Amino acid sequence: MLICFSFSAFATDDNTATFTLELWAPDEVPPHDAKHAEIGNSYYYRYTPEVVQFNSNQNRKLNIQFHENTESRYQFRWVTATSPGDVTLLSKSNSLMEIAIDDGDNVSDSIYIEVWVYDTLTGERFMCDPQVQNRPPL
Repeated sequence: MLICFSFSAFATDDNTATFTLELWAPDEVPPHDAKHAEIGNSYYYRYTPEVVQFNSNQNRKLNIQFHENTESRYQFRWVTATSPGDVTLLSKSNSLMEIAIDDGDNVSDSIYIEVWVYDTLTGERFMCDPQVQNRPPL
């Protein structure tokens, strides 16, 4: 039996949220709910939670880490955004990125971030974009 689910999480009281990234290489069979990398030679990925929502424009911070099953093979390379002024890379190691988000408003919208990953076995680089939403309180 296959079970599909969608999970959305709100940032914590200090307005920090964490994504855990799982990855599948082209020679691996991904689960049915994994997403195909937009750029990247048949890689698949899944973020847990699937979506992060921030409720205010104050001190938004996003942590992205690898799932324990994939962290030895992959490394974070860089982060880009459709609006580069909205995102600041606070710190980066091979297995963790800390990102500050400031889109300058409390308008309910999506914040587009592109996370670039390096496969240490194949030398390939590919993009895995998390879903980040600004949802101010009503």
